[in-house]
Amino acid sequence: MIQPDRQRNNAYIQLTKEGGRDLFWDSLKFILIFTVVYGHMVETYVADNGLNQVIYNFIYMFHMPLFVFISGRFSHINDKKKYLSRMLLIFESFMVFQIIKSSKPLFTGEEWAWYDVLIPKGTLWYLECLLLWRGLVYVIGQRFFHNHPFFVLAVSLLSGLSIGFIPITNGTYVRLFSLSFFFFLGFYSDDMKLKSFLNSIPLHLIIPSLALLFLFTGVFLNEDIRFLIYFACYELAPNIHPLVQAAARLGLYVFAIIVSGVTMRIILSKPVFANYGKYTLHIFLFHTFLILTLRELIGRGYIPHNSLLLFAYAIIICFGLAYLSDHFKVFRIILNPISHFLSTNKR
Repeated sequence: MIQPDRQRNNAYIQLTKEGGRDLFWDSLKFILIFTVVYGHMVETYVADNGLNQVIYNFIYMFHMPLFVFISGRFSHINDKKKYLSRMLLIFESFMVFQIIKSSKPLFTGEEWAWYDVLIPKGTLWYLECLLLWRGLVYVIGQRFFHNHPFFVLAVSLLSGLSIGFIPITNGTYVRLFSLSFFFFLGFYSDDMKLKSFLNSIPLHLIIPSLALLFLFTGVFLNEDIRFLIYFACYELAPNIHPLVQAAARLGLYVFAIIVSGVTMRIILSKPVFANYGKYTLHIFLFHTFLILTLRELIGRGYIPHNSLLLFAYAIIICFGLAYLSDHFKVFRIILNPISHFLSTNKR
């Protein structure tokens, strides 16, 4: 017999689905892509005031770990052909924007080498890591991962902590290991159980918890902590013992999980902006060009900036790119021009 609380949870979770899409995950993805855009908007002006520094550190504490968690959640192989097809689409988008970003020296007169195309530019590290994580699941086989969850989680956690001891200069490959734990956490998460657990947390405790976590960030984490959790080797901080840095990274993992849980609980209570969640990749790939443009305009004094305006600029970029991607086909074609050309010729 189904318990009343479980019945309420199941009924509520069904309300978060519409038209075959899950409003919760779409809403969460859009909120997270906003934090990505806002974080990139703020990072140039961190030194302006303490508030920018706290906001920046707080965002970087959880937004990419949670993004990676979502990627793992949707990396199950239900159909090998479709799975591989989606990976090829991601690879195509990755290469398109790699070529675009790698061609900058040709116009600025800077030194250029052909192998620059192979090194992820800026935010494209995420797509390369995603391809490698999903490729690992595809090559080794999903059955292995399903049969050995504790082993996989333990290895991914230890590798994330251990990679800092190796002097790797390429931040992408440090991130590949340091964030793999969140990918497999998502991979092993159960949609119904996760939402039921989140829905069981009293909502009136969420806002105070979020405020305390933000305050904790401002008081105790006033340094640029993203290097610890993402792509730093421990040797970059020679004054701190590597074991202490490894312990700090573990602490940041725990903090990221807590903040992510609080964020997901808030979204579950009110899955807003779900209609824009399907444009997350478009916003992710295009927003950096707009950020660079705004930085240039601000630097030249053409437009003002303060903490509130930076927030407003991030909102405009996210909703603007979502609107353009929805109404102008060219934005979708740029992401996958080859696939679009091949599909058009088949008709």
